[in-house]
This record gives sequence, C-alpha cells and structure tokens, in this order.
Amino acid sequence: MNQKIPIVFIGPPEMATVFQNSLSLDSSIFHFYTTEPVNALKNENYEKQSEQNSHLVVGPGSAGCSIAHLNAQSIIQNHFIAPPPRGADTASGIKPKSVNSGGFVFETDAIFTNYGRDYFLKFVSALNTCEFKMIQLGGLKSTSGRKGQKVNVTSSLRNYFLSNIVHDLYEDSMEFFMVELKIVKGWIGGSHAYWIHTDAIKIIHQNQPGFLNSLDDYYRTISWNTGWIGRTRQNLFIQSDTPSLIKKIGR
Repeated sequence: MNQKIPIVFIGPPEMATVFQNSLSLDSSIFHFYTTEPVNALKNENYEKQSEQNSHLVVGPGSAGCSIAHLNAQSIIQNHFIAPPPRGADTASGIKPKSVNSGGFVFETDAIFTNYGRDYFLKFVSALNTCEFKMIQLGGLKSTSGRKGQKVNVTSSLRNYFLSNIVHDLYEDSMEFFMVELKIVKGWIGGSHAYWIHTDAIKIIHQNQPGFLNSLDDYYRTISWNTGWIGRTRQNLFIQSDTPSLIKKIGR
C-alpha cells in the first residue's frame, strides 16, 4: 500500500502547480495528482440523458463537476493499490502508515485560511482516530467577510434561515481566536475542499451518482441520513471569488 497521502487537484496543470506551492506541504508525506475539469457535453452518457430528459437533468457544468470528482476519487483509490514509492519516510511528526486510507480533493477555487495554515497538519494527524468517512474542510457561507468572499448584508438577511448569521459569526470567532479544531456531523454546501476515505468512495461509486443534482447537494443529502459525513467547524479552506467554470458552461 502506498503510504503517502494523496491530494487530487481538479483543474489545469498550471493552476495545480500554483495551488501546490501555496500549500507548502512536505512531499515525503503527500503525493499530488491533477485531473482536468470535465465538460459533460463531451460525455456520451450525459449527452444521451440530456437529449432524452433535458428538463430533468442538471446543466453540463454541474454534471461535469460530478464526473471530475468521481475521477478524482478514483485516483485516490488507485493510489492505495499502487506499490509504495521507494524511500518512503516520515516527517513533521506525521506517520503516514497510521493515516486512514483516504485523500484530499480540491477544486481550483479552494484557498487556505490563516486558520487552515496553522491547523491543517494537526487535522491530518487526527485522521487515524476519526470516525467520519468524509469531511468537508470549509463551507461556502459568508456573513462576516471571509477572505475571498464579499459581504452582502441584504443577501445574508434574506437567506437567514439557510445560513444562520449568529451561528456563522460564532464559527468565524472560533477561527479568529484560533480555538482548537472541531469536527461535527453535516455538510453545509460546496465541494471545493474535502477529505474522503476509500470506504466512502466505494459506496458512492456503487450508487453511481447521476445527473439529477449537483455533487455538493448530493453530499449534503447523504449527510442528512448518515452519520459518516462531517465538516470542520472552522474553515481550513474557503472558496475564492474566481469565476465559476460551472456557471460558465451551464449550471
């Protein structure tokens, strides 16, 4: 079994390099992979579904996002099937052999928070005792002006019941004061940054997520009915305000 921890970046190779450099993670512990974004209009299965039921399936951008994530998860699976690299060793106090068989998936708009830079390796170290099989590393909600997201008071008030303002501010304060990281049950939207165990990959792929909803909505729905999906209360990664490829192609 490959003892390094896989990180899969969904995006162009040049952006993957920038993202990898921004993480500044030890290559003796982590192994980086890149998989290209997917245009579902070039996918035979989606093309057939779209022709037959265009009013029932999601747009090609959302469908392509789902396909790309399934590809990324397959890379994580194959990573642990492949033979371990020569000279695999430990560093920074993390023992790869004790880490659960899982890996990280990031989209192009995932960026480190200051909190994440301080706590990411602690989070990785704790995975060997974690009961969750899938963990979201940051949400999309923003009411207090997280970096990369614009404050819109009117929108925040309008969406109060979707994203509780007081609750959001409380979680922001946990990050600001560097309160010890906590992982709780649930998924609050967004698939820009998460960790997933190979057990979860197996069951998700067996159920063959289709094109009826976006992948992040699919994850959130699963979290309502299972106890194996969690999220970090503090954002290790947030979503930047870069243009959405999904929106450009068609949500």
